[in-house]
Amino acid sequence: MKNFIYQCTNPKCELRFPVHENSGFNERCPKCLGKTELVHTSEAAQENRTDRKARTGNILVVIDNVRSAFNVGAMLRTAECFGVDTIYLCGITPDISDKNVQKASIGSEQYLQVIHKNNSLKTVQELIGLGYEIWSLELDDNAIDLTSVKLGDRKIALIVGNERCGVDPAILALSTQIIQIPMLGNKNSLNVEVSFGIAISTLSTFPRN
Repeated sequence: MKNFIYQCTNPKCELRFPVHENSGFNERCPKCLGKTELVHTSEAAQENRTDRKARTGNILVVIDNVRSAFNVGAMLRTAECFGVDTIYLCGITPDISDKNVQKASIGSEQYLQVIHKNNSLKTVQELIGLGYEIWSLELDDNAIDLTSVKLGDRKIALIVGNERCGVDPAILALSTQIIQIPMLGNKNSLNVEVSFGIAISTLSTFPRN
């Protein structure tokens, strides 16, 4: 598969944009409809599907009542990229049969064990019984900085909550740790998928000890 860079030849426009092979591009500028010229060609990077050990070790993910199918699909894609094996989709979180989940995940769900549960609290209680520590990603007075946590060899269930309401208070009460992302700007909230991506990236690359 090849990628191409085209540039509009209209001097008042000069839009420069990428096109991938078999996209049906008709050689007209998408902005001014002027003629374009091919300025660069490259081979698209290939996905590495070699047998690899999950870098996240003993971390699984619980997505609790996240409404947006696009957020869920993106989170599945991110989780798979960082070596997560198991994800629980709880409550009103759309499952992998949803077309928008599939669109955003671009097939990542086929490499994951995805389990749908109606009740996130019962799911968390079951995970505690299996020896998992509950780490909730949430803005909270009791939260600690994500970059200061120590993983060790513990089994961890990372909880990500609803876009507006956050993690269920009953789950927060059962949490071994509440973690938050340090921020420097005036806004103190991120899109749920972005927050999850930062958290799983950080946790998966931390030394275990």
